[in-house]
Amino acid sequence: VTMELADGRVHCVECVGGDGTSAAELRQVLVECARALPFMRESIPKGYTTVKDACLAHEWGRVAVPMEEAVEVLRGQCEGQTVDVHGALGFWSLLGFMLVHDDWLLPRPTDMIDLVRPLVHHDPLAALDKTLARARPSAAAQDASADWVVPGFAKLGRDEQAGVRRMVERLVHDKVLCEELQAHLRGWKDASKPERDALLGVLVQFGLVVSHDVGGEAGRSGAGGDAREWLCTCRMDSTPGGAPWDKSEWQKFAGATEMVPVVTYTPEYVTSALFPHILASQMSSREYKAEHRRRQTLKGCLLSVQLQATAERHEFFQLALTKGADGATQIVVAASSVGLLRSLCACVERVASWRFPGLSLAVQVHFSGADGACVWRIGADMTLGRILASKDWDRSVRVELLEPRETVSMKTREIFMAAPGIFFSHSWKDRSIQVGPFIRDQIEMRMRELVWYDEQMMSTEDQFQSRMAEGVKNAWVVCVFFSREVLASGNCLREIGMAREQQLNPMANTRIVIFAMEKEVTYAAIDAWPIKSFTFFSDKDKVYRTVHARTVKFVKEHLLGVNIYAEWIKGGASKDPAEDLAKQSQALDRIISNLRKPLDRPADSKPPPEFEIENQGEVWILGTKGDAELPAEALVPPHSAGTTAVAPAKAAPPAATTAATAADETPQSSVGTTAGTSSELPAAAPVEPSATTEVDATDKLGIEVETAPQDPAGATADPLQTPVDKGETQLPREVKAFLEERNLQLSQRDEAALVQLGVGALDDLSFLDEQALEGVGLKKVLAAKLLQAIRLRIAEQAPAVQPTPSPTPWAPPPPKRSGCCTLS
Repeated sequence: VTMELADGRVHCVECVGGDGTSAAELRQVLVECARALPFMRESIPKGYTTVKDACLAHEWGRVAVPMEEAVEVLRGQCEGQTVDVHGALGFWSLLGFMLVHDDWLLPRPTDMIDLVRPLVHHDPLAALDKTLARARPSAAAQDASADWVVPGFAKLGRDEQAGVRRMVERLVHDKVLCEELQAHLRGWKDASKPERDALLGVLVQFGLVVSHDVGGEAGRSGAGGDAREWLCTCRMDSTPGGAPWDKSEWQKFAGATEMVPVVTYTPEYVTSALFPHILASQMSSREYKAEHRRRQTLKGCLLSVQLQATAERHEFFQLALTKGADGATQIVVAASSVGLLRSLCACVERVASWRFPGLSLAVQVHFSGADGACVWRIGADMTLGRILASKDWDRSVRVELLEPRETVSMKTREIFMAAPGIFFSHSWKDRSIQVGPFIRDQIEMRMRELVWYDEQMMSTEDQFQSRMAEGVKNAWVVCVFFSREVLASGNCLREIGMAREQQLNPMANTRIVIFAMEKEVTYAAIDAWPIKSFTFFSDKDKVYRTVHARTVKFVKEHLLGVNIYAEWIKGGASKDPAEDLAKQSQALDRIISNLRKPLDRPADSKPPPEFEIENQGEVWILGTKGDAELPAEALVPPHSAGTTAVAPAKAAPPAATTAATAADETPQSSVGTTAGTSSELPAAAPVEPSATTEVDATDKLGIEVETAPQDPAGATADPLQTPVDKGETQLPREVKAFLEERNLQLSQRDEAALVQLGVGALDDLSFLDEQALEGVGLKKVLAAKLLQAIRLRIAEQAPAVQPTPSPTPWAPPPPKRSGCCTLS
């Protein structure tokens, strides 16, 4: 045992052999260490000592006592004193005079030795044979240690002896303790089942045993398949294997599954308890739920575990205690994903620092670089777990090439970020730069996967193009932060096209998840789009951008079949930020749950289509190769040359619902800020205008435009500089009544401005937004009050239950022609 005191002295005491004097010396070392602690000689309540003395003097007759019973007994022995018995027991439990676990008290911790003895016995099978030999009439006196495992074994029936021997063999070979065996072990047989559970809880707390009910391959005990089992880490052999761990061990378990860089930890000195504690921490980890653990084997000092990431995709990891090429003892960590590797490295370093403070670990990362096998030797000034947890991908490190022998400089990104499993496609000009990092951290934490997320704009376009293409190709999930800015960005359209091609490729199994960043790209809004080019105002660049008709057609044909999550739209789905956060967390739960489900592919023998990216001036186009040409009027943005005019996009009417539903038959909401459904949808049929029905863009997109008036000289007049004719138009009576009811006083010019925006009925107010009102000259305070009143009216009229989706596509009502305008 090695202990370092506050003054820097180190004591090494051998206490295994001898007559007990070495154990006494060890005890003295422990006492000296305890006396050096900073909180020694602090005052405590006098009643605490009374409780301690009473607890140690009382004859309990049991190893474990229910806490309520113990408190009543001790209160009776402390008559005349006001003592916090619970606090006193908790205090002395911290110092080891007794143990408190859940609702149980262990008055004498030394009694646990009798319970641990049969679990750690060096040869339990030989002890059983000694018990049988001693029972023979002609046998000489035998060692009393024969009864340390199963006392009275010789008195059992032959069949019962055979069953107990099988369970003891499992304890020896598989390190598994069956619940049925506890009824025969020394110290356990006399305890009741609740007492046994409490004692097992104490052993679990100390890392001596862990629950083995995780669906492993080990067989169950003979009585029944539902018997509980525990893995006895206290029996694990901490002697490393003779041969170093190599890739063949991985291939035997994970097959052709590729692994990320392999990490080896070399302890400064060998402690037999380190590796069992690491195994106990992993095998009892709550991070890996039982239903997601599919296969688990422990052979000697090699733990192999298979986890289910999705129905088609599995994750693997291995922990091994072995000898390195130089003969030093090593702990090897191998995993199939960097997210999983990060969790394992954090576990190893946490156990080492917590259970064995002062123990230093030399860390090496072995990986395959562009020039061959490489090794990164991490210095004492940094820890790998911290680097992976902080995602410090731009750190420069020195790496050794094994052939030829030379040292080069690399970024940690080149070592660990070779193939992130999740790709984020987003624009730098929308809301995704605020919500993207939070969603990334949540997904990485919950799915143990690294996310390809461009947090810093690439230095060159070529650099971005190559890295983006590689990121989409290697990802099995592509998350699109959807907005009109994305539809006008060539890079974003290229990412979406590649992701859709991989999703349609049966060999890729790529999933697409869409987060709506604005209400104009919710399911209901997109469903109402006509297949025409349209223009919008970019708040980031303060210019107008155009979304091409072919891009609109692609979105309606290929993305309406994917669930669109609207919980992250600015302003949220409610007025309470806490409620919005709860809904976002629920949406992430649904997303992750859906990703774990099998990918439902329709039986289709047609080859998947190919997509192409074009550029026409400042307009980027994403479309399907070989598509029929669209009508000329659909390709021209709805404004004349020299005038970029557009009104805010109108949402679909509340009565509009979608025909596409999720697996749980919940329809997509037609309200822009309502959450999406809980699973990915099958590809929806494109919603195109029929040959007999004219679809008007002004009603679906809220774009009501006409060519700006020309002055005699031929110049285009600025609509905002054109005076409003105060007497030409008036608001309808119902709109005026609504405004008076809400105590909104509008001037005649303000009323004319609303008419200019197309307000010809009360329902037209719902299509207004802040940008449109400010564009026609309304003051900000008045515009804010008007929009608040409109939102309250919409909330009052919103139905409590979404209508059942109709099997036929929604047909828009005839467009309103109450007024047209040109907005700058």
